[in-house]
Amino acid sequence: MFETILNNNNQQDNNNEWYFGHLLMSDDDNNDNNKLRNWKDYDKFRNEINPNNKKSTSSSVVGTLMKISDFRRLRDGRLCLLVQGIERFVVHDVIKSLPYGIADVQLLPDYDATTTTTTEKIQESFQYYHPYEYKRMSLPVPNDTSYMSQTDVYGSWLVDLIPYVPYDLDQKLQLPSPSSCTSDDDNKDEDNAATTIIAALEDDISLEIQLLNHDILRRPPSYYYKASNDESDNNNNNLCCDELEKKLWNAIEDYSGVTTGGKLHPDLACLMPPDRSSSQQKENKSVSSSYPKHRRQRRLSFIASTLIEPTIPKDLQFKQVLLETPSTQERLYAILQWYTLL
Repeated sequence: MFETILNNNNQQDNNNEWYFGHLLMSDDDNNDNNKLRNWKDYDKFRNEINPNNKKSTSSSVVGTLMKISDFRRLRDGRLCLLVQGIERFVVHDVIKSLPYGIADVQLLPDYDATTTTTTEKIQESFQYYHPYEYKRMSLPVPNDTSYMSQTDVYGSWLVDLIPYVPYDLDQKLQLPSPSSCTSDDDNKDEDNAATTIIAALEDDISLEIQLLNHDILRRPPSYYYKASNDESDNNNNNLCCDELEKKLWNAIEDYSGVTTGGKLHPDLACLMPPDRSSSQQKENKSVSSSYPKHRRQRRLSFIASTLIEPTIPKDLQFKQVLLETPSTQERLYAILQWYTLL
């Protein structure tokens, strides 16, 4: 698969962009569970195998669009790829399953109550924000030989590449015209956006609403919310993104104070709000003051879990849960609940 992707642009230069999709498939040996399906067929299959509690089954049709930033060939024929996860998608139509899956997919920006269309959001992301949000990285291995050796791969430089994708903070941020921008005030409308579904014919409503109706996109399962008996924590679900962001940063700083002496990775610390007083802001660069806060909060809602990932049971598939969560507000809330427990 990767040879096919890379051979579409067989000369390594800064203008090449290679993309592929990543899906979390079942580790069950049952071939039916691992079959590539579009979201409608998957919903029917899930109803058949678990009709009483399909919400407990993680989706294998919501995945991550991956961008190959750099690669090297090894002498044994393998490839060393440096990839960045940039957007989420849902499988719309399966073209083929073997020898590897190929499908038509629909990119899924966060669901909210704004009038900005999905197409406009995607266009803005790729045209204006991605060059700033995802710095073009290179493997720290010389590219002056035909093959990369296994001895060239060592842990110390992996720490600089994993798990965060750095912003290109030295690049000037280009913003879309005001007429096409989503107002930051619209974040307040996102609070309970997933519950504002109206009854309508499926053919006449947006894809996002259909995915919500069929639990392809859904709030984190109830056991994420029953973990805390603190009523004030449970009330956090009624807070807007700004309030949740503030509480989450308090929790992150408290947690890092115990685990890392208060030091945060620069690619996380750069997301601190400009009005927040913290020593981390003095030590690290911050994102541009013109960078929309709804995008800053969205990025935080995906990466804030990285610090506490070792404490979350793997069988909960927390990363996939966050991927399937409809809105930034609900992801911030889910992550805050975990920090509250620690």
